[in-house]
Amino acid sequence: MDANDPLYMDPDDVDMTIARQQAENAFGLVAQLRERRKTMGLLQKDVAQRMNRDTAVVSRLERLGSDPRWSSLQRYANALGVVLKYDWTTREQLLLERLGHDTADAEPDVDPTAAVRQFMAGR
Repeated sequence: MDANDPLYMDPDDVDMTIARQQAENAFGLVAQLRERRKTMGLLQKDVAQRMNRDTAVVSRLERLGSDPRWSSLQRYANALGVVLKYDWTTREQLLLERLGHDTADAEPDVDPTAAVRQFMAGR
């Protein structure tokens, strides 16, 4: 895919890297919840009843590319007997992870933020 393609994503674009990671996280969460439902032998209509919602709500939520609200995901998870937990990270930490660096193993005097900035400046 070349840079003129409308779907092209510059791998060096930090904001695009972060947006892509966030989308992968969201899609992964929905996929895991859907798989949990299927493993439990539940149909969408069963989960919808547990949520006091219409089956169409569950169908939309499970569709990849949807952008469900956090409260909807929590309600869906509760219907499956699971609790959602979330985490956050800094932009620098995310980039270090994507580059294959583990800051837990870094030298104590190494500033990860400075290391990322130095890396990005050298590209």
